[in-house]
Amino acid sequence: MGLKALPLEAMHSDMDIVTRLFGMPERVEVSTVARDDDSAAIEAVLGFDGALVRDSVSSLAPMAWGARVGYTATFSEGVLESVSTMSYDGRPAP
Repeated sequence: MGLKALPLEAMHSDMDIVTRLFGMPERVEVSTVARDDDSAAIEAVLGFDGALVRDSVSSLAPMAWGARVGYTATFSEGVLESVSTMSYDGRPAP
């Protein structure tokens, strides 16, 4: 599987978590882009009764860049945020 398929493959675990938390969405909007045979991105917006989920995954950055993953969950009483980085500091890795 090449980098072009990576965004869709990586997103499936996100969708598992979202649908276990909220059930099946009422609305779904999906956008994709492919730069070449080796890079692509996908973004999905899922609408639920009282909730909106946006998920995006990309392999468009140069290979020398690391990876950054995370989420932000906004609730009426606060915000929960999680970020994980792998060789990512906003600059290409040496």
